[in-house]
Amino acid sequence: MRRRIAGILTLATSLFVLSVATASAQVDVELAFTPETASPGQKVTLFASIANLSSEPVQADFTVAIALGSMSTGAIPFVLPLAAGLERSAEIPFIVPPVMLRGVLTITVSATAGGQTDTAVATLTLVNGSFKTTDETTLRQLGTSVGMALTGSAGSTPTDDTSMSDVKRLYR
Repeated sequence: MRRRIAGILTLATSLFVLSVATASAQVDVELAFTPETASPGQKVTLFASIANLSSEPVQADFTVAIALGSMSTGAIPFVLPLAAGLERSAEIPFIVPPVMLRGVLTITVSATAGGQTDTAVATLTLVNGSFKTTDETTLRQLGTSVGMALTGSAGSTPTDDTSMSDVKRLYR
């Protein structure tokens, strides 16, 4: 009898833990540059999205970090409320500033909701750049533009109702 009760309690506990795990929020972050290689003065578009894959609304806390060579913005924090199943996508067009150095510009977006984190990284190879020192302010402005675009602020073309893969297909 004690084994049967212990078995029932173990099963009940397992089911409870499983239901809590499946109810937790899941976020998905996507990033992509078009084109993936650019020169100063060239127009580039960054596609970014954060999706709530759960059946519950969440508040996604996300950060944007940008690095170029030895310079980095560090994590710039943002908050984005997302309804159940909603994906917030944006196109962020920009002109590569003439002060950018040659090298690889890396953008990292990490989002956390319901105790789960997803991270996406996009790289842009900069060619024919000058040897001027890149001001970290330029990198920070780009990071702020990405965060503002995803939260629905000015400076972006929101594409809320389109999945990231659909947006990518439009520009291939």
